[in-house]
Amino acid sequence: MDAKKFSQQEILKRLETLEKQIKGLFPTNNNSSPSLKGVMIMYNADADKEIFSSLRTSGLVKHYIKWEKVKGTGSGGMSVIGPVEESEYCIVLIILPPEKAEDLYQTIQRLRSDMLKKTGVACLIYPIEKIE
Repeated sequence: MDAKKFSQQEILKRLETLEKQIKGLFPTNNNSSPSLKGVMIMYNADADKEIFSSLRTSGLVKHYIKWEKVKGTGSGGMSVIGPVEESEYCIVLIILPPEKAEDLYQTIQRLRSDMLKKTGVACLIYPIEKIE
């Protein structure tokens, strides 16, 4: 199959069109940059089935990055997920528009039942400044 050759000008025009389409997918703030939030969910690996069942049920999460077998110990700020003993944890990162990030945060807060407090779960929301 022969590949079609494009001039540099045609490639740049196509890239500009693609950039406009991508920017149109996300709301913008006053600085004309995407207004997105990162939702990071950290939990003991024992809670994986419950967490992902809730994420699927919520309908808010289609794409995510998940780190498994994360090791950690400590205290202080992480005490929100319960006693941080040497154990395996999972971390999930989801990028969403602000209103969906807040809905997801509320979903995770509902999961903080007595059962999940025993295994530990925490949710952080932070602004995404750049995606390149």
